This record gives sequence, C-alpha cells and structure tokens, in this order.
Amino acid sequence: MLRILCFKTLKLFSQLTHCLTTRHYERDITTNQGQEYFLKSNQSDQFNFILPKQVHGSKIQVVKNENLLLNKKQFEADAIITNQMNVWIGILVADCFPILMFEPSVNVIAVIHAGWRGVEQNIHLKALQCIIEFMNSSIKNIFIGIGPGIGSCCFEVGKEVSDKFEKRSITSAQFVHPISEQKAMVDLRGLIISDLVMAGVSLKNIENMNYCTSCFTDLFYSYRKEGKNTGRMLLAARLNESSQDDK
Repeated sequence: MLRILCFKTLKLFSQLTHCLTTRHYERDITTNQGQEYFLKSNQSDQFNFILPKQVHGSKIQVVKNENLLLNKKQFEADAIITNQMNVWIGILVADCFPILMFEPSVNVIAVIHAGWRGVEQNIHLKALQCIIEFMNSSIKNIFIGIGPGIGSCCFEVGKEVSDKFEKRSITSAQFVHPISEQKAMVDLRGLIISDLVMAGVSLKNIENMNYCTSCFTDLFYSYRKEGKNTGRMLLAARLNESSQDDK
C-alpha cells in the first residue's frame, strides 16, 4: 500500500524535498514518536521541524531566521513560508486541502492547511501574495501542488456556510451547488484552483492530486466520514543545500 505521495512536477526539483503521508504510513504522524520517526527517516532532527498549532484560519507564519525555529511551538498558523535550508515545514490534514507552493528561482516554499474557513478567508491567496512580497519573486515562477481533500461529491454544508461562499465573490458562488433550500455541495478544490489562476498563476504550474479523501478512506483519513478521532496526513517540505544547481 502507498505510504507516501509526491507531486510529480515538484519532485523534479532537486533543491526541494517533499512528501504527503497516507494512512498507511508506518507511524502515527500526529505523535512525537511518529514525527521523530519521519525526521530520522529523512536524516533530520526535531530542531529542524516546524509544525504549528493549526486553528482553521488564515494566519501565516514566515520563518526567516533560526530564532523562530527555537520558538516554533509557540505560534498558531495554518500556513508556513520559509527560505531557510534544511528546515522541514509541515501541516496536518484529514479532508482539508494540503497545498505546497514553491518558487525555484529564489528558493522559497510554503505549506498551507486549507479548510473551508481558510479558503473562505483567502489563505491560499494570502500565502501566494506573501511569497511574492517576501522574496520579491514573480507569480509566473511559482509552482503549486494541491493534495487530496474532500471533494464536491462529499462536501455537503448548511446554508450558513454556503452563504459565506456565495457572498465571498461572484466566482466563489459558482462553486456552490444547492441540493435543497438548506443544503449545498461546495467544490473547494475547484475554487482554490480558480482563485490561483485568476491571481496570475499559470494553470500548467498547478498540479492537482484529484483524490476525494472521503471517497478514498482506504488510502486517506477523512474527518467528515470517520469522525474526529481519525488520523491525519502530513504534508512536509524542505529546501536542500544543493539548491544552486537547479535554479
């Protein structure tokens, strides 16, 4: 069974190492033991691993120096951006969308935990803008991977949530599909991709793992389908020292 997944396009860059664990990973990645196992498997230690407390919002943490590594357990965020070498940054998901952004010409990465609240608050667009401002980079150079998340086939919401997306913008309203007066299906994946393309990201630079976590619980964890006690998948990424070879 598949233990980890990678984005095919992003895997081509030797200056970037990344992976997304599945439910068949050897350890429980939510535990200290599981995270230590992951780091040892990748020749790293716990001092070079940042996993924030996720709060289902749109707060972004930019890690620009080693001081933040020492205080990594003290911040809440749903996205991390860094240009630091040999530092793993990660987020945990189980239905929410794991997003990896990479700008190879200036070597900066971001991992994003994009649930419906984060998407409604534009966390993916805020992270994109932050990368551009943080490193003075071009949006045309940014590559993005969107991992498994709950699909429009399974993401049923009440009127309170669907109204938020209908009011958010004309574009987002197109990804809300009413099934009754009080219920609707929302296509978060489609909305994320549409937002990124409208912001200026080239569609050919976006890799979409088109899995619904709720449909494929043989491979992924699903909070919606399995309940709050289900496991989590880890999206993690690291910039490597050999980065100058593949700009």
